[in-house]
Order: sequence, then C-alpha cells, then structure tokens
Amino acid sequence: MTKREKQIGIGMLAALAAFGLDQWVVQPYWDTHTTLVAAISKAQSDIQDAHRLFNTERLEQPKWKAMIEAANGLKSERYAAESQAEKTVLQWATGLGVNINNLTTEGVPGDQFPRHRPGQHAGDLPNAQQPGDRPGAHPHQRYPDQLSA
Repeated sequence: MTKREKQIGIGMLAALAAFGLDQWVVQPYWDTHTTLVAAISKAQSDIQDAHRLFNTERLEQPKWKAMIEAANGLKSERYAAESQAEKTVLQWATGLGVNINNLTTEGVPGDQFPRHRPGQHAGDLPNAQQPGDRPGAHPHQRYPDQLSA
C-alpha cells in the first residue's frame, strides 16, 4: 500500500467512526436529553398546577362554607337535595314575582333505568333480563332456538 492509500483508508475509518459515534452515541444521547427536558418541564408545570389548586381550595373554602350555611346546609342524599333545590328555586321565583306552575326534575345523567327499590323484585323492572335472554340484547330478543317457543 502506498502512503496515499493508507491516508485515504485512515480518513475513511475516521469518517466511519465519526458517523457511527454520532449514530449510536451522540444522537441517542441528545434524543434522551430532549425527552427528559420535556418530561421535567411537564412535571414542574403539573406541580405548579397542583400548588395553585391547593391554594385556590384553601382560599375558596371559607366561601364554600358560607354558601352551605346560607343554604341551611346542602343535602347529600339525592332526593333530599332535589327537593331542597326545587324549594330554593320556588322561593327565588316567588321573590321575583314569577309564577311557576310546574317544576319537575329530570334526574341525573346515567340514571336512565329504574333502580331496584326495597320490596321490589328485579324481574318487576321494565327492562329486567329474563331467563333465556341473550346477555346485552333487547329484552324481547331471544336465542334463535327459542323463537318458535
């Protein structure tokens, strides 16, 4: 090998080593560094949000207690709370001189089906699943072998 060929070979090996070092060491390091910086930034933002939330709760708690006391206590049982809300709305409307003929509640979302009440059998509910019903099917859909029955 001539001196020139040796220099070209060494240069090629140095270029390949630099490329390999960049591909398998430097680039993964920078990618990980960028990911970690973003994660740390998000974590710090989450911590600041949590501190702000706790401070807001601490500052707003006296206002909340005052509202509860002004409303003669807030009921925790659903029907009592609905009744209390209806009574408060009627008092407010009467105070404004508004006549409300009919005031009904529509229930809470997700309360589409009647619930089991004491003394009521599950089969008495309108949408109760009966023996022979397919799981998850409409109550009137039976298995195909039961259609003739």
